[in-house]
Amino acid sequence: MKIYLNALLQKNYVLFFLIVGLFSCSEDSTVDNVPTEPEVSEDISIASLSINTPIRIAAHSVLLSGEILNDGGGSVTERGVCFSLNEGATIETGHQIASLVRGSGEFETEIQGLEDGEDYYLKAYAVNEKGVGYSEEIIISTPIANPPVFENDRQAVAGAHDVFFYVNLLETGEGAIEEIGLVWGENENPTLEDHVEINEDLSQSYLQRISGLDSETTYYVRPYAQSRGNIIYGDQEQITTIKPGNFTFWMQDVPTNADQETIDAYGRIRAAFESATNYYNNYTSIEKHVTVNYSPGTPTADGSFSGNIRVGTNQGYQRTGTALHEMAHTVGIGTHNVYWDLMNGSWEGANAPRILKVMTAGAEATVSGDGTHFWPYGINGAHEDTGEEMLYIIHAMIMQGFKLDGLPSN
Repeated sequence: MKIYLNALLQKNYVLFFLIVGLFSCSEDSTVDNVPTEPEVSEDISIASLSINTPIRIAAHSVLLSGEILNDGGGSVTERGVCFSLNEGATIETGHQIASLVRGSGEFETEIQGLEDGEDYYLKAYAVNEKGVGYSEEIIISTPIANPPVFENDRQAVAGAHDVFFYVNLLETGEGAIEEIGLVWGENENPTLEDHVEINEDLSQSYLQRISGLDSETTYYVRPYAQSRGNIIYGDQEQITTIKPGNFTFWMQDVPTNADQETIDAYGRIRAAFESATNYYNNYTSIEKHVTVNYSPGTPTADGSFSGNIRVGTNQGYQRTGTALHEMAHTVGIGTHNVYWDLMNGSWEGANAPRILKVMTAGAEATVSGDGTHFWPYGINGAHEDTGEEMLYIIHAMIMQGFKLDGLPSN
């Protein structure tokens, strides 16, 4: 009996270990089965996409769009735009998921919280089973939140070969002004890549002269300022240089029996009118021919609308300022009905006051006068003739304003 029981137990132990071994060696056993990620099909590739020109750029945000050109044969689970202050933006440097997705593959993303006055590098991105695909990289510049502000109300006047522009910075903004000036050219919206006139003194209100221009040619001019490393442009002004004037004079040659005082007087008077007609021909479109006479019996000088000018022996009146003043009389100042109609204590035409305001950098905007003379810059007497070039230029340009307001030349 005892022998039988031992044999039975031995058989049961063998059976037990066979069963355990059977299950432990089974291919279906879960004892040592570790989950693994599904394999990505070798047919799937990283998505390809493009990024478009930004729809809107503000001081602290940008709205732009991208487009998935090819999903790579996989499922796109995320798309958007990544950004960085340095070249080589990735989703690790910063990204924003698309807020609008279209069936065509296009999507829009708005990135907020940007710093103003900074350059950002942007790429569109898309994620599929293969990984992250990126578009080409673009650069944007966020504007300054509170930029400098220029006055933009018709700030330019033109001669035949010069343009004068009144630069007036109304607000400097939050940063210091690092550079200020004008850009100009024959194409709209000139930039620093075109012609540049820099104001070295960093003046916030000044008159800038641009010289060497072609007559009867349209130019585009606008002020600019640099602040915090950013360039801010004011509104452009379109200005056309005028047709050159054709003001000529005839003066008798020095008499053969003249003494030295007379010879010298003739020389001074001729030089004065050569200089004065040069100013009229460069800064007005006035056409007139006058006769200039040396007249020892004339106390100072005088001129008439008929074109006759007399200059006396007083050397203070044998200068450019007097020549300009008398030439003004020959084209209607104090000698024509249009002048008397428009000069009622102050000039009622629009152009002469506007020119005065620009040429004096906003200091004066009223051309005053009586029945004979105008002021300021009328050079009404030898005591007002300082000999300064800008005095002569402003006088001539005011005369151009009178002409534009209807004062006839002949």
